[in-house]
Amino acid sequence: MALAIIARETKRARLLSLGTPIANRPDPVRVAEEMAWLDVLSGGRLEMGLVKGAPYEIAPGNSNPANLMRRYWEAHDLILKAMSTTDGPFSWEGEFFHYRNVNIWPRPLQQPTPPVWMTGLSVETGRMAAERGHVVGTLLSLSAAGPMFEAYRQRARELGRPARPDRFAYAAVVGVGTTREEGRRRANLAADYVRTSPVVAEPFTNPPGYNSLAANIAMLKAGGRRGGFLDHADTVANITLFAKEVLPRLRELNAEPKSAALAAE
Repeated sequence: MALAIIARETKRARLLSLGTPIANRPDPVRVAEEMAWLDVLSGGRLEMGLVKGAPYEIAPGNSNPANLMRRYWEAHDLILKAMSTTDGPFSWEGEFFHYRNVNIWPRPLQQPTPPVWMTGLSVETGRMAAERGHVVGTLLSLSAAGPMFEAYRQRARELGRPARPDRFAYAAVVGVGTTREEGRRRANLAADYVRTSPVVAEPFTNPPGYNSLAANIAMLKAGGRRGGFLDHADTVANITLFAKEVLPRLRELNAEPKSAALAAE
């Protein structure tokens, strides 16, 4: 629903939500149809975030953490097949999902499917994302990002595929202010929200089997949590300054060299 509103309010921006926890959703075909509808609504600007989901979503989703990744990949494959199949309805008989006459409507504008993003903390996720050419990202965990990104690059080299910079995403907390002190204050408030939002009762923080050993080690190295939040005024000021002062500089970093542009012409 949020992306539908953003699609209406924007014209050129690519649209991404990280994301839809498909391992906990009961109906992957419905997810495929929702995503295709958003792609049409936005004029082909959708980036699909297909994520495993947070550990504290396991219990309310009535899911089994031990087989969550198998369920995730089956849902993932079914969603992409539903969006890309153009030669008539198909049936699906899997370990977790069973369908007759899968035939979504509408079709996505971006064919075979919109680009896929996934999140993770482990080298296993990096390798799997590389095999599928997906964008892989992580949130605020430098200790996990490095090994996961390198695993992606290594697997891509093994497959003879490029591992372009746009295949890697790192969600950093950015605080922007008219002074260094104001920017740091806002960054700390935003970071505190990220640290405290997943605080739940201990049995739900990391169900057995949810994370790999490497991912658990990375989380332990990430450190503790504190409390805090950005109020409305700080949020507006932070986003506005980012758009005016930071984003243009980021675009300059990715600007195509003039010689390369002329050669392409």
